[in-house]
Amino acid sequence: MKRGYSVKLGKMLQPVQQAPQDVLKPYLRASNIQSDGIYVSGVKEMWFSPLELGVLRLKYGDLLVSEGGDVGRSAIWRRELEEAYYQNSINRVRGLEGNNNYYLVPVYKCQVIEIQLKNRKKTMRNPVQDGTIMI
Repeated sequence: MKRGYSVKLGKMLQPVQQAPQDVLKPYLRASNIQSDGIYVSGVKEMWFSPLELGVLRLKYGDLLVSEGGDVGRSAIWRRELEEAYYQNSINRVRGLEGNNNYYLVPVYKCQVIEIQLKNRKKTMRNPVQDGTIMI
């Protein structure tokens, strides 16, 4: 991952303009990333500096990975909006040197399922051990 991809965490929420050159732009949150794609209804805006505009603008084909909510939930950015940026509850993965993000989506989905199963196992009771089922 280190050699073939660029991974960048998004911007911390900036609710007020900090400099005269800051501009309001739409940004994605973890809740916009769903297992079947990116939902742009309810997209909010926040302030970005000119430097952040260059670094945090999403490009077609970027893989967005949720760090908030359902950790690891991922989807490919297909320019659902003409221009968008992303908050720090999202990691942006961008292929370098011709590397493609599309094969990473099923990898992340498998990891999410594995995490969910491990968490379920921790919270599930064993019916044999608690006496509900007798062997």
